[in-house]
Formats: sequence, structure tokens, C-alpha cells
Amino acid sequence: MKVALLMPSALNGGVQRIMINLSKGFLNYGYDVDFLIADATGEMLNNIPKNCNIIDFKKIKLRGDLKVLFSLRNIKKYIKQNPNICVISAPGLSGTVLSYLKKKKYVFNSIVMVDNKISLLKDGTLYHILVYYLNKHLFCYSNFIVPAHENAKKDLINNYKLLEHNVRRIYHPIIDEGVLLEQNPELNHRFFDLKKRGYKILISIGRLVPVKEFENLIQAFSMVKKKNKVKLIILGDGPLKDELENYANLLNCDDDIDFYGYTSNVYEFIKKSDALILSSKQEAFGNVLIEAMANGIPVVTTDCQSGGPREIMMNEKSNLFGDICPCENSKALANSIDKVINNIYDINLLKERSKEFTIDFSTREYLHLIKELYDE
Repeated sequence: MKVALLMPSALNGGVQRIMINLSKGFLNYGYDVDFLIADATGEMLNNIPKNCNIIDFKKIKLRGDLKVLFSLRNIKKYIKQNPNICVISAPGLSGTVLSYLKKKKYVFNSIVMVDNKISLLKDGTLYHILVYYLNKHLFCYSNFIVPAHENAKKDLINNYKLLEHNVRRIYHPIIDEGVLLEQNPELNHRFFDLKKRGYKILISIGRLVPVKEFENLIQAFSMVKKKNKVKLIILGDGPLKDELENYANLLNCDDDIDFYGYTSNVYEFIKKSDALILSSKQEAFGNVLIEAMANGIPVVTTDCQSGGPREIMMNEKSNLFGDICPCENSKALANSIDKVINNIYDINLLKERSKEFTIDFSTREYLHLIKELYDE
């Protein structure tokens, strides 16, 4: 049995990690996996399991998701050679393209991933609005649409009038239990040595771009450090790095915040931290929250419009896993951080919450869908 996973590129990002994790799950269950990649260049290429077959459409000159749109002919050629294959598309324009191919009957078995509330596209650029209406016309042709959380599911059904039978919520395969168990004793950041002196080490992860609201986090951190012994490590690169470093300096936090940059060793940083902070004003779901919980670390998150972080925090039970606060409010964020670092959390409860987000759990859900496809 073989499945094909369609995605735009192998650049470092949440979409790519999800698809790679899903491929590991399928391999574990004895499936062959073909990666259909519009442009197979990027940092994540080496993370794709060696047993997978990579088919590169070489759309190097195009930007972002448009690479997939201009791969239509390549995808049709592939499906012609593999007529009965099930194709699973990554969140984004890949799902639009796959649904179009299903409508035109080039593909017979299609599963489209959606990672955010589809209605949010209407508030975006002209491109996003166009994608919203294309999806509204095309999604009904796909066999299954798979939103990553309940809010996204309700949003899809309400906006696109899809049959509930065809919309199945499956949490993303975020946690690789094999990686979770790995130990890297060589990681030795100077801030972690300060824990012996009573310091709390905070960690935040993401690209240094406006939507992640790191400026708001730095402002909140400057308030927290006035009455707590704290340090902050920010993992990620991006165009705002110099601006954020200058802002930290302006608030006299430059010695207390380390802009560490990109690392593939995220779990080891999380394991040694005391709390993870997500400060975004918009987040499709909030994968890093799950990664922190899987390592027994409490979290502070903003209440993003997508509803993803709130669902991870189980709404009214959020105090069991950390705290949730309004977006773009540095004082509220500071209060939540102060609350979490001065509280004690049940490590086993945190880890238990992450189990629905493991590779094995998610893969088994997808296997049920594939079985339904071929049983029809």
C-alpha cells in the first residue's frame, strides 16, 4: 500500500514538520510513501525519512504556495502513473490544487489538511480572499477535509456548508515519541547554569516576524524580571532580529534575553526550561505548546483568534497546563508569566495532554480514513 504527501517545499516550517511526521507514521505501519514536492530545496529535506521516495517538481523560481499551483501538470502525470493512490495535501494552497484535481477526476482518493479557521482568509490580502472563494467552490469535491482542531472544523462546515461526514478533525502529528526520549547531554546554555541560583528560564520559539509579537513578549518580560529572577531564550531567526535586540537593549534586558537563532535541538531546550511562552497574535494551532507539554513543561499562551491554543489548553481547564491571556497585551502576558513561574504543575498531567498529538495517534486516525476510502 502506498500514499502520496503533497507539499510546496522543504523549507523549515510547521507544515513540513507535520508532513514529515506523518510520513514516519505511515512507514511504521508498513506503507510506502511518496513525497510530491513542488520545490524540494530547504532545510527540512534531510529530515525526510530515507525510506520515502522524493519526487521534486523543481519549481524553484516561484514563491511560497504558488509553487504547487504551477505543479499541476507534474501532479497529473504522477497520478496517471499511480491511478488508485491516496493523496494527502499539506495545509495551504496544496489543498486547493488537490481539490481541483479531484473535481476534474484526475485523482480519485484525496484528503485535504486544514490547519486554521478558513474564515480568517477573508480578512487577509487579495490572494487570501481568492483562496477562500476557490476553496469554497472546490473543497466539496475532496473525499475528506481534515481540520486540525474543532474550531477549524465548525468554521469549515459553517462557511462552506460541507457535510459533517466529510469533515473529520484529526490533530496534527506533532510529537515524535522517539525524538522525545532522546537525550543530548552536550547542550549547555549559560542560562541553564543559573537555575542553581534560583533563576527561572523561559523559552519562546518562532520566526522573528511581526505576527509572533516578540516585541510584546520582551516588554512583558521586562515587567516580570522586576520581581522575579528570570532569563529568556528565544529560538528562531527572522527579519526582525536586529530590531528586537535593540528593543531588549532599550528596556535593559539585553543581558537577560538570548536571541539564540535557529536550532534543530528544540526539545532539549524545552526540557531544561521552566515555562514556554507563545506570544503570537495569530497562530494556526500552536504546535510548540504541545511540544512543551510532552516534555512536562507548563505554558503561557495568547488567546489567538484561530482558537487553536485555547483548545490545546482545554478551555476552562487551562490552569492545569499553565495560563492563557489576551493577545497584544503585555501587562496581561506579564501577569500570566508571573503566575506560571510561581506555581507548581503536575508533570504527568501535562504529558498526558500531549498523547493525542503523537505521530502514532494521528497516523491511526488517517489510516481509518484511508480504509473508508477504499471500502467505498
